[in-house]
Order: sequence, then structure tokens, then C-alpha cells
Amino acid sequence: QDMNPIALSATQKVHFTFAGNVGKVQNLENIVNAFQLLPKNYKEKTQLNIIGDGSNLENIRLLSGNCSNIVFYGKKSREEMASFYKSSNFLIVSLVDKPIFSSTVPGKLQTYIAAKKPILAIINGETADIVSDNNLGISVDPSNVGLIKEVFEKCIDMPENEKSEFVINNAKLLETTFNKDSIINKMTSQLTGCNDWMMKCLITGSTGFIGNRLLGLLKTIKCDVRLLGKSKVSNYETVVCNLGQD
Repeated sequence: QDMNPIALSATQKVHFTFAGNVGKVQNLENIVNAFQLLPKNYKEKTQLNIIGDGSNLENIRLLSGNCSNIVFYGKKSREEMASFYKSSNFLIVSLVDKPIFSSTVPGKLQTYIAAKKPILAIINGETADIVSDNNLGISVDPSNVGLIKEVFEKCIDMPENEKSEFVINNAKLLETTFNKDSIINKMTSQLTGCNDWMMKCLITGSTGFIGNRLLGLLKTIKCDVRLLGKSKVSNYETVVCNLGQD
């Protein structure tokens, strides 16, 4: 759905937006600390938007103090998020620097690619490689607050033609590697060839990138499906947990 951009500030600024679960593993402490280190002349030109809620939200609010350029919007619907993405200059994907997350690609990466905005990947591993290898934005070590601050400055100073190149590359990747129809068709072909034996699947993020279409497909074959998520999904056995804490 095509939505109009939302006014994130009264004056024109460079907007960095983080959207999603605000838990410990999202590494917002280092992001906020780095943003707070920006010199005054940079701070005046930018705003950090945090959209979502979670177990660590109150700590991040306290850490942000009275900084007027860090704005919290609370939880928004998927439909509303399109307006926030459209008004943003950079979308932030982040996780703490732990080996378990090096091979993790957060579902929001596909969402950000679909939004066709430059991506600021404050993360190591597979996600950083996708962003760097496909020139979708900038990646930086999530454990180095000084480097994160320098990357904020680089993004604020970035000319429009460089940002436009990131946008074009996101659009290209959306039509190829991250094309939903292509992925579903490939998975359908692979999974339907397994219907002569019982298969067990544990699925996380069942309402995300592949979502209900995958669940519908698995229903048609001999597959024991269990879901892992923050809330119960009707008609499926669900292991309820907070992936940011448990």
C-alpha cells in the first residue's frame, strides 16, 4: 500500500529510524550512546527515531535523557510503518556482537529492502555481508561506539547521489534474491518433493517474510509444524517465548 510520508520533524533533518522489538539483543544502548556523542553541529541536522516496544524500552528512554533529537513513537501497525519508512533517510538494523547472531538475518532486513531506503547495518556476520556485498548501505561493528558515531557523521554528510545508489541496489535485490514469489515457488518445489516422509519443522517469525503462505504450504504435506514466537498462533502448536530474552 502506497502511503504518504509522515512529518518526523518540524524542520528538514537526516532521519535515522529503528523499528521493531526493543530488547537487549537489539544493541540500542550502543546506538544511543554513539548518537549522543555527535558534535552539536551534527546533532542539529539529524534525528534518531525509535519505533516499537519491548523489555528494554524503559532503559533506552532513560539512557536517551533529555535529548530532543531522539524520539520514541511506541508501537505502530505494519500499515502505519510505510509512512515512517518513506520519511526516513536511513533504516537501522542492529544486533549485539555475539557468535549466535553472526548467521542470523533479522526479518526486518527484508522489510527495509522492500522499503527501498539506505540501510545502516550496526551488526556483524551474514546481515552485514548482505548489506556490504550488495551495496545497500553502510555496515559497522556493533560493539564499537566510536565507529558507530563516525558512521552517523558519514551518513549525515552523504551526498544524495550516493544515497540514491543504495536505493537502486535495494530495488534490484528485491526483484532477484529477495523476490517473495520466487522464494515461495522454490520452497514449494523442494517441499512438495518430501511428501513421502514425515518432516518436522520449527518456524520462527511465522508472520514475517514468508509467513502464512509457507504455513499453508506445509499444511498440504506430511509436516509436523511447531512455531516459535512471542504469542500463540491459532491452529498451531506454539512455543511462546521472547527471543530477545529467552
